[in-house]
Amino acid sequence: MVRISVAIVSILTVAAAATSASATSFNCYGHLTHTEATICGNARLSSLDSQMAAAYKALIRSAQYSGPSISSIKANQRLWLGYRNACGTNVSCLTTQYTEKIDDLRNYAP
Repeated sequence: MVRISVAIVSILTVAAAATSASATSFNCYGHLTHTEATICGNARLSSLDSQMAAAYKALIRSAQYSGPSISSIKANQRLWLGYRNACGTNVSCLTTQYTEKIDDLRNYAP
């Protein structure tokens, strides 16, 4: 009985850790690039990815009514993904890229 309880607690702990570390804007399961795997495996980067996605979505929503064109915002995002992916598995580089991108999205001016 004790072994079963320990096994259940272990499984729940692993599941909770996996959930908290994968709160990203993309699916952390399946085929991932090395960069995506690094983001999924790092709680801070996962959080930054979620913050960036929220800022991006907010900017897209606001652009529907006024402001910059949605196509230019999307083109800028695709360009940034190239910079992010160039970081590879370098957590410091990824953190910098995300921090700067979040700031850029929140203060976007075409």
